Amino acid sequence: MKKYIPLTALLFFISVPVQSWAQKLDYRTSFRGGYSFNLNSAMDDGVSTNGPAFGATGEFKFDFQLFTLRTGIFADISVYPGIAWTLQTGAIAQYVRTVHFIDRDFEIAGGYGFSAVIAPTRDAGFTYTGSTVKVDLRTEVSEDFSAGFYIRYDQIHMGEFKDPKFLGFGIEVTWGKSINKPVVKFAEPKSTAKKLTPVKNSKPGNTSGNSVKPNDNTQNNNISPDDTDGDGVKNSIDKCPTSRMGEKVDEKGCKSVHDGMKFKDLVFESGKSLISNKAEVEIKRLSEILQANPEIHVVIVVRDKDQTLASKKADVIEYKLKEMKISSDRIKIDAKAGEKEDVYFNFLLGI
Repeated sequence: MKKYIPLTALLFFISVPVQSWAQKLDYRTSFRGGYSFNLNSAMDDGVSTNGPAFGATGEFKFDFQLFTLRTGIFADISVYPGIAWTLQTGAIAQYVRTVHFIDRDFEIAGGYGFSAVIAPTRDAGFTYTGSTVKVDLRTEVSEDFSAGFYIRYDQIHMGEFKDPKFLGFGIEVTWGKSINKPVVKFAEPKSTAKKLTPVKNSKPGNTSGNSVKPNDNTQNNNISPDDTDGDGVKNSIDKCPTSRMGEKVDEKGCKSVHDGMKFKDLVFESGKSLISNKAEVEIKRLSEILQANPEIHVVIVVRDKDQTLASKKADVIEYKLKEMKISSDRIKIDAKAGEKEDVYFNFLLGI
């Protein structure tokens, strides 16, 4: 049993240094209930075939540039008629992916963990070590809550006795908060705020998304009621209903996706991470593009003379996208110190 203690501790306490590497860190508490089946059938030491199982996990979720990781401490209790109960407590690490299906984002995770097990049997003893393989599927119900189901395989290592093996499944409810959630502030009204610095083009000659003169669609008297954003795509099939007037769009009504993509009014107050109301509209346009193309991930690229300020600006954009129902697993951040202020977006094809 002692040999598993360092491994168990490593899986959980890895969260301390990793926090500084991760782009986003969330803390979650999950509660689950289900049924566990003994795969060994009848056991000589008195283990019965099946019974109810309940558990909870305190977990950290780390969003990195290329992948997402969960680590956590868990505790589970299962009740079996032959030995009354088993209690497991340990640590687990899971690899996480997000998939889009039926207009929803689902988070799929799979991983491995170690545990200490209390299982008072008739012949084999009282305490053991255990190993766990767990796969779960979750979807967001509200900003802080998710729900889904899990499947797990558990094995209790009993040394010279036959190892009991269990297969369990059930439902899982998760509550979570972002630890480094940014404080979003808006620039003051134009009459009192400092002049906003417009975002520059990412590449010489690249004017995509900036070639159309800014135009408030609501002030154009020639707007058709069937095409309120005036992009030539009817409202009934328009996936991006806030496109700029006269902007070149695809058959979905959305601006074409390309690396180095910019939005004209996505500006920050100089030297601060404040955004204007017009900038929030631009982020809304980006969220519509992502919703219309669920297979792609976005990389928020921010450059500023100050590294901390670059990170804060990227956090604000990410936070607003999440408010607009874009999953955090589809958002990556590339915030670095640079010679000039710049904000643009690159895109990755999700697997």
